Amino acid sequence: MNAISSFITGRKTSWVTLLIGLIFAILAFGPLSAPKSDTSPTDGLPENNETVLVNKALEGLPGTDGTVAVVVYSSTTELTEDQKLWITGTFDPMAQGFVDGAGDKFLDYTSAELNGNAFVPPAEVSENGKVAVITVPLDEIEDVPLRAERMAEMREIAKEGMPSGLEVYITGPEGFQVDISGVFAGANFTLLLATVIIVAVLLLITYRSPVLWLVPLIVIGVADGMAGQIAPQLSTFFLGVTADGSITGILSVLVFGAGTNYALLLIARYREELLLNEDRHIAMNKALRGVTPAILASGGTVALALLTLLFAELGGNRTLGLVIAGGIVMAMFAALVVLPAAIVVFGRGLFWPFIPKFGGVNKSDKGLWAKLGRSVSKRPVIVSIAGFIILAILSFGATGIKVGLSSTEQFRVAPEAAVGQDVLAEAFPAGATSPAIVIVNNGFEDEVAA
Repeated sequence: MNAISSFITGRKTSWVTLLIGLIFAILAFGPLSAPKSDTSPTDGLPENNETVLVNKALEGLPGTDGTVAVVVYSSTTELTEDQKLWITGTFDPMAQGFVDGAGDKFLDYTSAELNGNAFVPPAEVSENGKVAVITVPLDEIEDVPLRAERMAEMREIAKEGMPSGLEVYITGPEGFQVDISGVFAGANFTLLLATVIIVAVLLLITYRSPVLWLVPLIVIGVADGMAGQIAPQLSTFFLGVTADGSITGILSVLVFGAGTNYALLLIARYREELLLNEDRHIAMNKALRGVTPAILASGGTVALALLTLLFAELGGNRTLGLVIAGGIVMAMFAALVVLPAAIVVFGRGLFWPFIPKFGGVNKSDKGLWAKLGRSVSKRPVIVSIAGFIILAILSFGATGIKVGLSSTEQFRVAPEAAVGQDVLAEAFPAGATSPAIVIVNNGFEDEVAA
């Protein structure tokens, strides 16, 4: 351990350490970077889940590789005859179907055919007469931007020529998939920006230096980027499941949080050692050896706790545990290897204007936190038992906790698909536009229907 810490903090080898870290960063953002992915709602469900089994069975059947957009027209009052006529169109005996209705708007998009012509199923009006729904079959598009572009066009077309008093929403599987992708498109950047600002403010308040806070922030930021590229690939390699945007967002916050925590501990110890050692490299060597057991114990405990999620039934939870554990390891690597080398190459001036001078007084030995620390160290058993009892009492509040959100509750601000689904749910019976699919072996149809 002493040889490793001496290498990291040495006069020349600290630069070598930074170079090694830079090479790893280039590899992480280059050849080892994670490919973009688009997970479906059933990704991560157990292999024996009925939804997964049905989807696998459907893969072998013709006409089941598409998706559906549900167009919802609604009014606060019962639809007028003119509104109904505009939505449903008129029945054409020659064509044996409804024509000139709102469904004709989507003939260029539908994947369904009737007698060799593009076909959109006729509109259905609810029993209360306030809502009409048109189900548009669509071909599946894997490319997320193209999928979003198609949905944007359909939503614009749905409004064209619409009578006053009507509202229109496009929901269903396609609407939700596009809106969820749209939410995650900017969510990670917003989350990362908020995290960086909070961490920067905390570091400024803690160090009261216009320069020092930049070093840990940059190191942790690079570590976060590396974790975002490498950690998600662990789930793909070991679990065969791709991490989605929600997991990478959580990863970013935890890497920044853990990395900042470790940085605060290291720099505080380094500041103390600078008062006792004239050579900053010796001071950092002692500080690093002093904090390494604590950081390894803290990060190791968190990583092992997260790895218990590998025993979860849902693939999403297993992915979360493995990816975040990998991120914590990356944060420890940054705090114990790259950060000490980065700080020591700048010298004492990094702490300006409150530069710790050799032989100075350690003010942290006095005050509330010093007294609290000494009290805990004198009575570790009593404090541990008391802390355990308090945590056990507080944990009782989690016994009745309910987790899980419906498709419309997953958004902070409800998008069009969620609003449309709520309107649909109030007007039609459950499953009216998304009926359950039952697959049976040949010869058992009558028994199942009965």
